[in-house]
Amino acid sequence: MTTDVLIPVRPEDLPRDRKVLGLSLIERLEKPARRNGFRAEVISRGGAPGGAPGVFAVVFPRLVLSASGWKKLALAVPGPETALFAGGTDAVALVRTEKKDRVLEALSRCRGPEDWKRDIGSFLTLEAMTLDEKDWAPAAAESDVPFLERWLLRGLVKDTEGFMSKHLERKISLFVTSRLAGLPVSPNAMTLISAGIGLAGAALFLGSGVLLHAAGALLFWLHSVLDGCDGEIARLKFLESRLGGILDFWSDNAVHAAVFSAIAWGLYSRTGSAQALAAGALAVAGTLGSAGWVYAATMAGRDGSGPLFTSATGPAAEGKSGLEKAADFLARRDFIYLVIGLAVFGRIEWFLYLGALGAPAYLAALLLFSRAEKGTCERVRAGTSS
Repeated sequence: MTTDVLIPVRPEDLPRDRKVLGLSLIERLEKPARRNGFRAEVISRGGAPGGAPGVFAVVFPRLVLSASGWKKLALAVPGPETALFAGGTDAVALVRTEKKDRVLEALSRCRGPEDWKRDIGSFLTLEAMTLDEKDWAPAAAESDVPFLERWLLRGLVKDTEGFMSKHLERKISLFVTSRLAGLPVSPNAMTLISAGIGLAGAALFLGSGVLLHAAGALLFWLHSVLDGCDGEIARLKFLESRLGGILDFWSDNAVHAAVFSAIAWGLYSRTGSAQALAAGALAVAGTLGSAGWVYAATMAGRDGSGPLFTSATGPAAEGKSGLEKAADFLARRDFIYLVIGLAVFGRIEWFLYLGALGAPAYLAALLLFSRAEKGTCERVRAGTSS
């Protein structure tokens, strides 16, 4: 059953509805409500609509709920003629009643959530619903906006990230995202900008000299930093899409392949070493092979308009298959600091040879792991059917 979410506002509130990182408070309630399976409707507190009795939620635009908050709201089960209110705030409630008209009448004349709660308390049982600090953040006043923005940005950090990504790159990308959120910059546009910077960095490896290679490595690092912005903007503004996921995934791997190719060709042009071309071919084949296998095994079969890559949608790793965890590992970028160090010390070819060994080895490990996982699943199914 799909539950209605009513978002009560006064008509005079709408023109002054404040923006938070590119979206209004009402949009920050409507969009995630629909994404989590609710029917969201903005209603005027001067004339609330009627409707069939049953279970419905009321969320005043005085807070923002996280994904975990919406999930808890969806799973909560109020008793008959009961309103569940979240602890710490009266701005969100889940109501079950045969007297919906009376509830909506009280909603239409109330001055705010506290007033409405007192009114419906005369004919409904009021009980508590558990929502903690990670589930919601206040948005009642202009002074709440700085904290709310920090809270929303913290929610974009994934637990699958490497150490340097989490403690350095993500901090930079979140700063950039916070500045871009209010501008008409789409996630896909950000993906293309990041990829362009990465390809520019790869081109510098075609030349020779420490300065040129160090500049290429720094552009490669900048690509890695800005590559986080596309997903952050998408999640922050509820713009995740299958196309965006495909573009992000393959542009990243194209940049990695371009870096290996450029290092190999640059080394060959300087030394004439056929080993450089062979190492480049192995590194590129391993990189694209691993990416293709992960895509085919975990992403190609997914449909719908939501996010493509699971690690982009939330921090929880439980329930992921081994290949999905492998996809998470493939997305980590800490190795880029090795590229910078080798470039600075004039040993960029070492990264090529390491890639020639590591990328095919990772592909082989993926294939072996996939085979083992498939065998385990078949044994489980056989045991279940016997």
